[in-house]
Amino acid sequence: MRRGLALVVLVVAASSWAGPAGAAPDAAGTRYDCGAKEWTFLFWPRGHAAIPAIRFREFKVPHFEVYKGSDPTYPGANFLGYVGADNVSDIAPACKKLRDLKSLATAPMANPLRTKAAIGCTFPKPAWLQVEKVAGAGVRFQVKVILPPNKIVLYAQIAPQGSNAHYARQYCQKKAAPG
Repeated sequence: MRRGLALVVLVVAASSWAGPAGAAPDAAGTRYDCGAKEWTFLFWPRGHAAIPAIRFREFKVPHFEVYKGSDPTYPGANFLGYVGADNVSDIAPACKKLRDLKSLATAPMANPLRTKAAIGCTFPKPAWLQVEKVAGAGVRFQVKVILPPNKIVLYAQIAPQGSNAHYARQYCQKKAAPG
């Protein structure tokens, strides 16, 4: 798992995990435009063991990683963000910060996903990422992937216990997580 966008180059060069960086988004949520039509989301509801083949060190915190494209080696250059049950959210500076959307529609979603997975998504136009810090109930963050102008096509709750994700099959496919 890579975190600390200022250290991404160092992480790739050193092939190791960097420590936390970045601040949590505003309580109401922050929407980001990363300019990507193709995304891969790594959903780790219980964290993961070391995965040497892709240079991931063991990281047992439940979390959600965001990558542009579909490269199964998850290069640091494609890393767009991290949202974790450790109360850390770190989104790439290349993603333009926008105001959150209050009124959203939801695309039909697959059954809740509660096990580790790579979720590959392709959209007809660049999608947005919205990250919301949640107070209480054990959930740390809600992550929404929005197809403009206002359709939720992927939704995840990240918590120390009971993380889950939902995705629209029209745009996304569940794949095996690395390792």
